[in-house]
Amino acid sequence: MCCDALKGLPEAIRATWPLAEVQLCVVHLVRSSLRYTSKKRWGQVCRELPNAIESLNARFRRAVRHRGHFPNEQAALKVLYVEATERRKNRSNSTGRVQGWKQILNALTIHYGDRITAAA
Repeated sequence: MCCDALKGLPEAIRATWPLAEVQLCVVHLVRSSLRYTSKKRWGQVCRELPNAIESLNARFRRAVRHRGHFPNEQAALKVLYVEATERRKNRSNSTGRVQGWKQILNALTIHYGDRITAAA
């Protein structure tokens, strides 16, 4: 769940969905990311983070808008998954492969060991 620092909202989300991850909205995420970046790269980081996030959000909105409604939550999640993993011909990474996936999977397994299984 993405939200700002509204008092009580993260607790309410966790009470309703105990396994939910609560994170900051895009603006707060960018601001937080700047803590780990040198000042001379702030402009570049800010441009690239909102562009990537906004691009994916726009793709999600288009995919959902064209379908009108979904019979259940699982159907909606499937559409979003397909949209997020679809290969794009006009992109620099047209294969859809993620660089450093093994390291990412290892980090996710350490953090979410009880909720993720590594595929063979």
